[in-house]
Amino acid sequence: MRNTLYLTIISLFLVSCKPSYRVELFIDGERVESGFGIIKSYSDIDAYQQAVRLIDDYFSATKETHMSSVIDFSVLRSNGTPLLKRDDYIPQIVVLQQERLRAQRLASMKEEEKAFADAAFGMSIEEVSKLPSFKGYIQRGLQLDGVQSILHNRYNVSLLFGEDNELYEVQIHDTSWVPIDLLSSVLFYSVGNLKSVIRNVYGEPHQTYEIPESDFIIGRIYDWTIGNKEIEIGIERNLKSIPQKLIRAYANIIDSKRKSEITSIELARDAEEKQRRLDDASSMF
Repeated sequence: MRNTLYLTIISLFLVSCKPSYRVELFIDGERVESGFGIIKSYSDIDAYQQAVRLIDDYFSATKETHMSSVIDFSVLRSNGTPLLKRDDYIPQIVVLQQERLRAQRLASMKEEEKAFADAAFGMSIEEVSKLPSFKGYIQRGLQLDGVQSILHNRYNVSLLFGEDNELYEVQIHDTSWVPIDLLSSVLFYSVGNLKSVIRNVYGEPHQTYEIPESDFIIGRIYDWTIGNKEIEIGIERNLKSIPQKLIRAYANIIDSKRKSEITSIELARDAEEKQRRLDDASSMF
């Protein structure tokens, strides 16, 4: 019994002598002011592993609140020196946790609500900007612009928001214009690439238009309708490149209901402006 008591005392003493590490939590780049946790460990590696489990548990418990947030952390030794620099990495286990929850969110999202990647129609610019898929996108007024890899190619992607700050359309284009002489290549590599991805999700297009064989037939080639969501793929011509004829592939993903409402508002506004100008001109007579 004396030996057991002796071992217990030694164990308690060793635990009390373990070096302390402080874990700091960051959500979307902002440090949580109250601090996050104290870890005791004999090694940096073990302290890091404990911190990862701590963050993983926190993320799981708050997934509804922080589903779209980027959660990051740093581990500091007792003297305040960083064990790991916060900006150097996002811990792999946290990334995997975010990807799992993102997949659950996308699975629960209705097909017609999904706009592009993990963005849904009706989301605000602020909400979309925080999603991992749109990190680095640039805001220009009521629009977010970026470049995205889709299967074999890279495309320019623009997300359009209405005056109510709700996402209603996604526009996807080739990253560059090419001469009309390369029409067959654009059809095969770019249009075909987009079609194969969308067809894999929604099946064959509901409507297939005539494949263009010349510059006289440029426009929509395939389209799909999923509730209020409309998707179309085609080829557009650069009208500013006269006399040179330049083309590129495009895809539009539209919430037709929201876009119709926006179009109605814009038409009403245009009509009011035209009437105002007419009234101004009429006042001179």
